[in-house]
Amino acid sequence: AVSTFIHLSSIAGKRVSPFPEYLLYSISKIAAEQLLIGMRSLQEVLDRDLRIVSVAPGFVRNSGFAEHFYAGRDVPHGKYDDPFTLDPGDVAEVVAQLADRPSVWMTDVTVARRMNPA
Repeated sequence: AVSTFIHLSSIAGKRVSPFPEYLLYSISKIAAEQLLIGMRSLQEVLDRDLRIVSVAPGFVRNSGFAEHFYAGRDVPHGKYDDPFTLDPGDVAEVVAQLADRPSVWMTDVTVARRMNPA
């Protein structure tokens, strides 16, 4: 049977941030992504039929991230409240679908709101 390890990452792990205040966060997410990529090719992982998936959501509303990340500084107005931020349930739904489908071999999933909803 296939076992699944799902790592919740961030879109910040997809590229180095051009903003100095986000640089360490971005680099830490990139390092975690690279570690997972390396782990996928280990013989022990391949022998165990272990699926390692990285889920990288964009900005998530009501996650506490803004309060922690900005540490008392002003959060850019509307940054986490606009219609393009994800609801925590959006991310949970993606994780649940991945967990329920072990035969689908996905490795990296980026989750974002549609920019032009129909």
